[in-house]
Amino acid sequence: MFLKKLLSFIICSLFLGLFSWVYGESFSQVKPHEVSFQKILDLNNVQGELIVFGDSFLENGKLKKESALEIPQNIKIHKALFMWMGEGLEGEKSTYHIEFKTKEEKVFKILPQKTLKEKNTRFLHVHWADVTTIVKPSQKYQVRYFQFEKIPIPLDACGWALILITENKNSFQGRFQVFWGLQRLQPGELYNFTLQKSGATHDIIHSVAVIGGHGQKGNGSGNSLNGKTLSQGEDWDGSSGERWDADFSQVDFFGYKIDQGVIVTIDPLLQWIFPLGFALKTGERQ
Repeated sequence: MFLKKLLSFIICSLFLGLFSWVYGESFSQVKPHEVSFQKILDLNNVQGELIVFGDSFLENGKLKKESALEIPQNIKIHKALFMWMGEGLEGEKSTYHIEFKTKEEKVFKILPQKTLKEKNTRFLHVHWADVTTIVKPSQKYQVRYFQFEKIPIPLDACGWALILITENKNSFQGRFQVFWGLQRLQPGELYNFTLQKSGATHDIIHSVAVIGGHGQKGNGSGNSLNGKTLSQGEDWDGSSGERWDADFSQVDFFGYKIDQGVIVTIDPLLQWIFPLGFALKTGERQ
């Protein structure tokens, strides 16, 4: 019996040794994919805060035509950017606009200032627009989405996010940046989004927002900032509606200085996800 156990131990050891010899070096050298997003907003010396809203256009696996948006009271809006993502079939009849409808039935048509598209097994499209002149404090809107063609079921990612930069005399002066893009992240990989490279400044990272689609609770996907997890749990969990995430984190307690750079790492773990945008506030420590 002893010899049999010893032989089994030797065989297992040899197998593990061979496995490590063949795969160990490549495993130890695995690095996240480096993914770049385009910067679409860069505001300096603004005394204010970053606020992010979001909602899915999906409900019970089906497309819904409207979702509610309520702007807080007692804020002064310095800048407002709206991002949205849809899915469908590419064609000449394609339209990508959004409408904001007030309770007084006034309708604002939101046309994309920029659009990105990806055609793989499905056709995904993402957009952004400056809505600073449209959204007002205390106002309630219905965000209306117009699907341009018949789409396959189930849907992958349909939703929106509103990024507000407000003015607030009680806040410290900071720099606000917004990035956007379209990237299909596959399970089992890591992805680095370098939002800012290292530089000579002592400002700290105050807050960060991560926006995107297809997140589903229970699949464990997470985000980290310069190597530290943002939520201590799942991030891509549909927290802003079905398969949609517009997650905001205040991170000044990390004490990360900008001269260390700003890298958001996304771990899809068990699911495909589609990042759409990032928003960032940096500035001097209070």
